[in-house]
Amino acid sequence: LLLRGLELQAARYSLLAADHQSCHVKNWRPQLLVLLSYKENLTADNIGLLSFVRCLKHGNGLVIVGTVVPYDLIELIDDDNVLEKQKRLLKEGLKTHKLEGFIQVTCEESIPKGTTTL
Repeated sequence: LLLRGLELQAARYSLLAADHQSCHVKNWRPQLLVLLSYKENLTADNIGLLSFVRCLKHGNGLVIVGTVVPYDLIELIDDDNVLEKQKRLLKEGLKTHKLEGFIQVTCEESIPKGTTTL
């Protein structure tokens, strides 16, 4: 618990220090929000998109990967672990493409509402 506090304090200090330093344009990479379609497995489209993001990021920075699972699909599948399975699938995809970042899976009644939630 003490180490976690030290890590958070170091991260806070680094973020505050970065605000005062000037960054060169060549070192700046925007953060990307990647919206993938919900499927049981990663499709060729999703894999292609992750590969494209890998090329854009050059292995630097963080990526936010999200997907929306519609409510009616969860009722149709009748599986309580759909969201957890999707998170694991996306985590494997990030690891395969050597990307670092955050994963967000949300459940909404429609895709547009879900993207707003993300």
